[in-house]
Amino acid sequence: TKTFIKNHIPKTDHVHISGASMKRLSLSGRQVAPKKVSPRKRKSHLNLKEKRELGLYNLSPKGLKYSEFLPLHDLWLQYMREVLDLKDFEKSRKEINLSDKVLEAVNLKLTKADYHGAQIKVIRSRCPSHVGIEGIVVMETKNVFKVLGKDDTIRTIPKELNIFTIQVDKYQLTIYGKYLCCRSSERSTKKIKNYLLPDL
Repeated sequence: TKTFIKNHIPKTDHVHISGASMKRLSLSGRQVAPKKVSPRKRKSHLNLKEKRELGLYNLSPKGLKYSEFLPLHDLWLQYMREVLDLKDFEKSRKEINLSDKVLEAVNLKLTKADYHGAQIKVIRSRCPSHVGIEGIVVMETKNVFKVLGKDDTIRTIPKELNIFTIQVDKYQLTIYGKYLCCRSSERSTKKIKNYLLPDL
C-alpha cells in the first residue's frame, strides 16, 4: 500500500508516489511461452537390423523358379546396355586397346553396376566346387551373390574367392569378385581407384 511505501522511503520521494499508479509486479519474472514440441518425423526407410528381423535377406530355398526370373534378366540386359553405352562402344571397338581410356571407363562402369538379374558364371575359384556354377543373381549382399540356377536351386557364392563372366549381347565380360565386395548401392557412389578395376 501507499502508506507502507511512505514509511520505508525518504520523505523527498513521497511526491512521486502520490502521482504514480500502483502496478502489480510479477515476482517470478517474465513468463516464457512453453516450446511447442513437434512430433518426431517417422523415418521412411528400414535400417539393416530391421531388414534382417523382417527376413528381407532370407530367400526361401523352395518355390523360386528360374523361368520366372528371365524377365528380370531381360531388364538387367537393358540396364547394362545403357550403363556400358554399347552403341558408342561398338563404333569405336576396332580402335580400342588395353591402354585406352574407353576400356578403363567400361571397367569402372562394370565395377559400379548393379548385378541383380545378371546371368553369371563362375570360371575360376579357390573352391573347385564353385567352378561352373551359373544362374541369375536374385540377391547381392556385401560379400556374396545368391544365384538361382536352371534347376531352380539357390546357391550362395562368395565374391572374393571367385572370378565370374557375364554375357551382354555378344560381349562376354570377366569380373573379379574381390573388387565387388561392397553393397551395390555403395559401389555406385564410392570412388574406386584405377588399380582396383576388374579386367575384361
